[in-house]
Amino acid sequence: MMDPTQNPDGDLQGEQVPSSGEVNPAEKLVAASLEADLRPPLPRQRPIRRRIRTPLILFILTCLSTFLAGASNWMPPYYLSDLMALRRTIVIHWQDGLTYMAAVLAILLTHELGHFFATIRHGVPASFPYFLPFPISPIGTFGAVIGMDGMRADRKQLFDIGIAGPIAGLVVAVPITWIGIQSMDFSQPARGPLVLDIPLAIRWGLNYLQPTGYSSEIQFIGFNQMNPFFWAGWVGLLVT
Repeated sequence: MMDPTQNPDGDLQGEQVPSSGEVNPAEKLVAASLEADLRPPLPRQRPIRRRIRTPLILFILTCLSTFLAGASNWMPPYYLSDLMALRRTIVIHWQDGLTYMAAVLAILLTHELGHFFATIRHGVPASFPYFLPFPISPIGTFGAVIGMDGMRADRKQLFDIGIAGPIAGLVVAVPITWIGIQSMDFSQPARGPLVLDIPLAIRWGLNYLQPTGYSSEIQFIGFNQMNPFFWAGWVGLLVT
């Protein structure tokens, strides 16, 4: 008896039927295409939108307030009641104002950028640094901060973000403090509206560099003995 699917020569007529359990490649491709079409699309991650105007305005105001602090020999409240005296001291000490402004803002900016770039590395939404001016302070600023979505970071990421700022700030604060200590003059006794205690790190630097007139018996530093680099470094170490 002859198979109806076979011709007299014994050849199969038409296409071969796949055996049980074998899947046609064309059918697999169609099934995968249908599955892709039915799969819900992945949510698109919204780009991080950061405010630019407010941080920029605050940065400019902090530049002015730190310049005022340096140009007024770190005593801006003393000149609030005498604008003519303030004008005279700015004309005389404007270079000190610019030096202090550049030094202290370099430390603060590097500190905050350490935090900021760490948030970018870990994909945590964060703002640009917000500088805080304080024109009636001997420092001229409250420092700077960034805002970030801490709920988007785990413990390790928070640690990395937190420590990145001080490490970056010290890279700038240490050499600025070093330059400031070398330029100090202790030949006159400390005087001024405020005198500063000597922190341990500053004491080490003084003992090593031995600036003019320094002895280990000196316990306080007066405003008359400081210079813009030292004051910026002192503030930077305090903030760090």
